[in-house]
Amino acid sequence: MVGMAVSIIVWLAPLQIVLGDMHGLNVRDHQPAKLAAMEGHWETQRGAPLILVAWPDMAREINHFELAIPGSAASS
Repeated sequence: MVGMAVSIIVWLAPLQIVLGDMHGLNVRDHQPAKLAAMEGHWETQRGAPLILVAWPDMAREINHFELAIPGSAASS
C-alpha cells in the first residue's frame, strides 16, 4: 500500500503543480480583479508589493498586520 501511495504521489504532485500554475495564469489573464482580491490588494497600482500575510478589513478596505515584500509582485 505504501508503494502504491508513493507511486501515485510521484505522478500527481508534479501534475498538480503544472495545473495550478496554468489556472493561476488563466485567472491573471481573464479575471484580474479576482486575482487582486486573492492577493489582498484594494487599489490598482504598478509595482505592487507581494503580500505574504494580511488580516483584511473589508469595511475599511485595508489590511491589518500586513507582511509584504515591496515591489516584488510581477506587473502585467
